[in-house]
Amino acid sequence: MKLYSEEFFNADDGTAHVQLIQSLLASTLIVAVFLGPVLMLASKILGVN
Repeated sequence: MKLYSEEFFNADDGTAHVQLIQSLLASTLIVAVFLGPVLMLASKILGVN
């Protein structure tokens, strides 16, 4: 089983870059949503704010 399809890397119309950027943005957004409250809670516990 391949992780990525051949069409993903061999697209000639530039859609592969768009899909890659969108997936990176989505993963970054998910990480930010999960880490935001955790970091705020940690800063309150440590007395930063």
